[in-house]
Amino acid sequence: MIVLLQKVTVGLRPDAPNKEIPANAVGPTNWCAYSLWRQLAGEKEIEFSQVIQVLWPNKSEFLKRSVQFRFGDQKGHNVLVNIAGFPIGQAGEITVNMWLERESQRIGDIHSWTIEVEHKPHDPNSEKIEAFT
Repeated sequence: MIVLLQKVTVGLRPDAPNKEIPANAVGPTNWCAYSLWRQLAGEKEIEFSQVIQVLWPNKSEFLKRSVQFRFGDQKGHNVLVNIAGFPIGQAGEITVNMWLERESQRIGDIHSWTIEVEHKPHDPNSEKIEAFT
């Protein structure tokens, strides 16, 4: 798993009708999870499922998707999962979990990454609403 996103800072605009960010708020940001899997001996024709799971800071599930693939004659296989919207409603760490399954059973380790979501009070001198770093 290659990860480039580490922190998201979110604040409300001064004209926002509510003064709190709803706990289930999702930012209008498209992002993706990319992985490269390497074939081991005997895996050429086996069907795998890559599962990606995104958890809110309170550990409830935001998203879970599965992508099926076979290596065939390739030594590796790339998987790109596009995700519309980023969970910004809860301050804390978003957890991204990724693993492989074979015949609906997890094989190998769960690969995890966290992305910090920070809620900042509005700065009237700033026009910046969201900052992805």
